[in-house]
Amino acid sequence: MGGRVAVIAYDLQQNKSASIYNYKRKEQIRGITEWLGRSNLPVYALMDPSVFVSAQEHHESGDKLIAAYNLSLDPLEQFTLAINSSWNKPFAYRLQDDGVWTLVDQTDNLVLKEKVVMHVRGPFATLQPLVLRLSNRAM
Repeated sequence: MGGRVAVIAYDLQQNKSASIYNYKRKEQIRGITEWLGRSNLPVYALMDPSVFVSAQEHHESGDKLIAAYNLSLDPLEQFTLAINSSWNKPFAYRLQDDGVWTLVDQTDNLVLKEKVVMHVRGPFATLQPLVLRLSNRAM
């Protein structure tokens, strides 16, 4: 019927953190997910094994919301996102603790063939989601 199946052989019981929180394993899971879905993930954390990302598209406005989670015990001063070029927008905003959206500096974004590499700078505490909004319009 055209479906795909992937089997990942490892045991979470023996070494939980090393099985999940390492860059090699994270890239394997990302690659398998993209292969299973026959498309690239719209956004993922690049080179940061302890940062996990969820994303959603607002169908009416076309805005993209990205929530990043730092599962490390240490706060981060920056992290890197790989954004599919179809999701890239001219304006990126970060939600501050007081509920205000502030513009993210994108001057050093690296544009590749199918991806945009964005460096998100600023404090990123453990277990405090960092929310980004990608938009076509200035706020």
